[in-house]
Amino acid sequence: MDRCKQLSYEYYVMSKPSVSDAQFDALVSEIEQTEAEHPEWTLADSPTQQVGSDLQDNGRRLIAHRTRMLSCQKAQTQEAVSKWINTTEKKLKKVNDLHYVLEWKLDGISCSLVYLDGKLISAATRGDKDKGQDLLSHVQVMPSVPKQITMAGRVEVRGEIVCPKAELPKLGYKDCRTAASALTNQMVPTSEVSQLVFMAWQMDSDYQPFGTETASIDVAQEQGFMTTDRKGCWGEKVLQLLDEFEAKREAYPYPTDGVVIKIDHKPLADSMGCTEHHPKGNIAYKFTACKALTKVLRIEVKVAESGRRTPVAYLQPVMIMGREVSKASLYSERKMEELGVTEGCTVEVGLSNDVTPKVYRVVKDNLTTETDEHIYSNHTENAPAAAGEANTEPNFITDFTLGGAVREDSEPIFENIDEDDRGQVPGRSQTRENVAARDPSPVIQRRKKKAAESQPQQLSLFDEQLQEEQEEPAANKLMRGAGYLVAASVAIILVYQTGLIIPLGLIGLATSGLLR
Repeated sequence: MDRCKQLSYEYYVMSKPSVSDAQFDALVSEIEQTEAEHPEWTLADSPTQQVGSDLQDNGRRLIAHRTRMLSCQKAQTQEAVSKWINTTEKKLKKVNDLHYVLEWKLDGISCSLVYLDGKLISAATRGDKDKGQDLLSHVQVMPSVPKQITMAGRVEVRGEIVCPKAELPKLGYKDCRTAASALTNQMVPTSEVSQLVFMAWQMDSDYQPFGTETASIDVAQEQGFMTTDRKGCWGEKVLQLLDEFEAKREAYPYPTDGVVIKIDHKPLADSMGCTEHHPKGNIAYKFTACKALTKVLRIEVKVAESGRRTPVAYLQPVMIMGREVSKASLYSERKMEELGVTEGCTVEVGLSNDVTPKVYRVVKDNLTTETDEHIYSNHTENAPAAAGEANTEPNFITDFTLGGAVREDSEPIFENIDEDDRGQVPGRSQTRENVAARDPSPVIQRRKKKAAESQPQQLSLFDEQLQEEQEEPAANKLMRGAGYLVAASVAIILVYQTGLIIPLGLIGLATSGLLR
């Protein structure tokens, strides 16, 4: 559960998710299943009872929501969607007689706008579902947000602040969601905020209640709000429409990672109730990752200050979901070897979580035969050497497998570390049992073999002493013998005149050592 909370913080607050949406959702599903089997284990702060909070301790004003701004339950497969439909229709006694609305699930920052007698008075993020951070100054510079509407009384419009795909290259962020998060987190909004778009997906009015989702969104459009594309259908057509939405996903101009399926009749949807996390009257179907085939142009290994080696595949540029993908992390050399990625091979690449480029597999039929000739380029300035010292000399690769620094334009320089001791090099992680058995890259193997041939065999301390004694000149041997004789004589005299008991052997050894 703590791990789930940390991942939620990374995604909603830091906008730097370390795992994909699918991995996070799987973790939440596991917690949900455990809590279903053991309800007494459910805690108030469980991820199943809380929405992902974007609140930060940055001094910005917090605004309370009149009604909780909940999240949405998720389905990773169409089978899960079908199961939800069957359960819902049986509960409402509307089998094959329930109308649904399908709309894009946008990937941005959820926001609530409040109007009073036609004037925009408040804007806030979803926050922790009860309160959110003030966004009024930000939405006021967005052309997509009407500053005045014609409806009387209190009107709340909820939607998503997103970065259009076409604007992403101009803004310089790695993905659309990061751009939306970073710009809405500015204490003082810059002109770049005007490039963001607010897309409405819900409207509620004190004086004009809406009977259906369709009616509320129609009115929102009439008041000047932008909305997502949507389609209505009966239960048996939902899965077919999901396929149609997914086929248009890449061409859609806004970032999306799924489709939200809602019960169109609002009173029926409300009668389903809700959990602490989501209403039961809707569900979000998450798309699978978009993928494309491309060629690996080269592989570079980057070494962090901690010594961690991360291979990066530089790819022939390919467009995925309106974004140019030209490189992808291979995470580790072990992972690279498991996938079989080499320079010149063809790989299937996609966007994990619609954000991070990822290599999924190698297309075997397109593998090159010269798999051992890829040379890792240098990206290791100031990386630590095996002894833990900072390596300030340029053009070095720190290789903890060998325990030394290897200069790319010269012969390798190795520390005196035996082959069997490779796994004990200082600074190298010992979390895997078979680290010592791991083979280095082909180019390092060749360098090591050449160095071994050109360097003399290392001798143990005992072997060195024995070799020195065998090669010792006769004069030195005679001198050492005289030393032993003198030491013995001195010891006898001291014992005779002083009465002290001194170990003769200790004096002899000490004296011979000095003479020697």
